[in-house]
Amino acid sequence: MMKNLNLFILTLAFISPLFILSQSAVVLKNENKVTRISTPQLNAVENEFTILLEMAFNAAVPRNKLSKIKLNEIETISLVYTKYKLNQEFDQVQLNASRLEKLYASIPGLSSNKEIKWYWIEQTGCNNAEYCNNLFHGFVITLKKTDEMRDMETPLLDYYTKMYEGTSESTEELDSVILCKKLPFVKICDTVEERHLITGNKLVRIFGFNKDVKKKLNKKLRRLNADFNEFSIQLIINTSGKFQSLNPLEENKENAKIIQLLNSEMRILPARYSGKKILTKAMVSIKLDYKNADITLLQTPILPDSTVFNLDKFLYKTTSTIKCEYIDTTKRTYASDTTRRTNALGKYTTPDVVLRAFERNKHWENCLIATDVTGSMYPYLAQFKVWHAKNLEYNKGNHDFVFFNDGNNKPDHTKITGAVGGNYYIKTSSKAELFKTMNTSMTSGGGGDAPENNIEAVIEGLKMNNKVKAVIMIADNNATPRDLELLHQVNVPIRLIVCGAYNGINTAYLEMVRKNKGSIHTMEDDLLNLFQLKENETFTLDGINYIIENGRIRKMHTKRNL
Repeated sequence: MMKNLNLFILTLAFISPLFILSQSAVVLKNENKVTRISTPQLNAVENEFTILLEMAFNAAVPRNKLSKIKLNEIETISLVYTKYKLNQEFDQVQLNASRLEKLYASIPGLSSNKEIKWYWIEQTGCNNAEYCNNLFHGFVITLKKTDEMRDMETPLLDYYTKMYEGTSESTEELDSVILCKKLPFVKICDTVEERHLITGNKLVRIFGFNKDVKKKLNKKLRRLNADFNEFSIQLIINTSGKFQSLNPLEENKENAKIIQLLNSEMRILPARYSGKKILTKAMVSIKLDYKNADITLLQTPILPDSTVFNLDKFLYKTTSTIKCEYIDTTKRTYASDTTRRTNALGKYTTPDVVLRAFERNKHWENCLIATDVTGSMYPYLAQFKVWHAKNLEYNKGNHDFVFFNDGNNKPDHTKITGAVGGNYYIKTSSKAELFKTMNTSMTSGGGGDAPENNIEAVIEGLKMNNKVKAVIMIADNNATPRDLELLHQVNVPIRLIVCGAYNGINTAYLEMVRKNKGSIHTMEDDLLNLFQLKENETFTLDGINYIIENGRIRKMHTKRNL
């Protein structure tokens, strides 16, 4: 997930539908509410769903970007400005009103649209003109995801689920999710030529030509003419597997006797073309020594319709096919993982960390299971689904679940720590209800920026059932929770199953587990006593060493065993 907008939100307030920035300018003409946010600095990054319209003082709306904007595709608009004033007489309210009027004029119908969410974002982190001038000023417009992209969420999970169940995979479904950029695979295709033996075409074959037959034939041929040791004769092998003269009218008595001898002593299977017997022209080379007769056939099948004989084309059919392979661009493996799963396409897949962690820890009971369902987690959600499809009813009271998607597609720059949203709780022993809730959470939001709202989701789940003994958290190693400052509100241990830890565990998660007195679970290891380790003590997870220094956990730079 791309980190689009990173900010620290300090305040939040709602203003009325007809919020007036000055005595003469009504800046919001529709009936929507405006959310006001203060932040030290807005770090805005433009992408396919975020458009930045930067506006200097008295500047017009950038026309080159307006072509990308369709009114019905706009989800939110944020007006971004700074609090600092170089001149106390400067009227920021009037400038904002002017910018908004220019935006209305540039996007027909915008002023009357009631579906768009509006934000006023005031940057408070600069105190001089030079620094403030470098900050972003203008509008951040976020666009809706298309229905097509939303519709890919379920097929993608289905793809991974089938993979972990060991059932067949549909390359058509795989192609569709790749095209929508919802799967970290690339498809590489090339034209491959393959040669296949044509089973209906056969050359002449000789059977039973052993030493006794060779010796017998040698003796009989020498009786015909004791003077020759080697000669060749051109003949026809007919559809009955018998030698006959190439030109019967020119056949002499000696050749006739040779043909008779060959037919009496040799067993021949005729050539076939498309399964039917055909004639073969053969140059028969006979070499006699003092004991045996060696015979070599240089054969040319006579093909129908005057087709020219070509040995390679006669025996083999060459076909050109387009073959594709699917490469997982995020594929990594643990150094200790020697049992990597392969999918039906023969490519290595994501390690089975969720399946293995649950399998090793069947003693977990009466737990809240908090699961990240953002875009990077699909392989692990499939493992979650496969495990619970088999074990939910025997799950020792682990029937409290909360799924979190970091805000239900809320724009990143509007996310407030502890109130991001996108959390879906259910208490159930029904697989159908569990997976329905998981799918709802997935399709309602894909995450957005890198940090996720792990702790917020846990707190909400614990409020729903304060009798759980522990939290099983399934989380993305590469997404540090945005709300670790709320960890003190979690009064039960967290059993963290860390996903995607290909190059070591995120130390923020290690410190979270240490402070919480919980445990951490990887592909191979269960670390249960991290909170008991003291300053300068070391520990190892998945072949990587860590040390506690100055109260913080640091990865030690040592070579891993490969």
